Amino acid sequence: MDISTIVLCTKHTITSFYHLQCNRLLERFNQILYLFIIKNRKYDEYWHTMLPMIIFVYCKSVFLNTRFFKFEMLYGHKSQISIVPLNLASTMIESIDIHIWLHKLLQHWSHLQAHAHNNINKTQQFQKKCHVQKKNNIH
Repeated sequence: MDISTIVLCTKHTITSFYHLQCNRLLERFNQILYLFIIKNRKYDEYWHTMLPMIIFVYCKSVFLNTRFFKFEMLYGHKSQISIVPLNLASTMIESIDIHIWLHKLLQHWSHLQAHAHNNINKTQQFQKKCHVQKKNNIH
């Protein structure tokens, strides 16, 4: 058994099928994550808790070849939450000091959690409303 599986307390090593065509893109993504973590040594002890924030910051960056935000490509719209100044958001990810982004994200973390909680509540209310309407339409 691999030492990383023991440390992370996982019982398996393969999480999904191996797709050769995704290999280079995944390696590039892992390299970027590694660089983000390395640049922020003061969060070294909590790197695992920083991953969601780092991935959000990564998604707020711009693809070099398409000039679109990764978040926009993934979800079809721009993010409603701005964590960086507009002039930083338009620059390319390789030239950004990620420390600035993470610092701003950590400053606004409670706001982001409250915003996410409100969105979850709105979604649950909407689902209940749709369920009631569907139930009424059946009868």
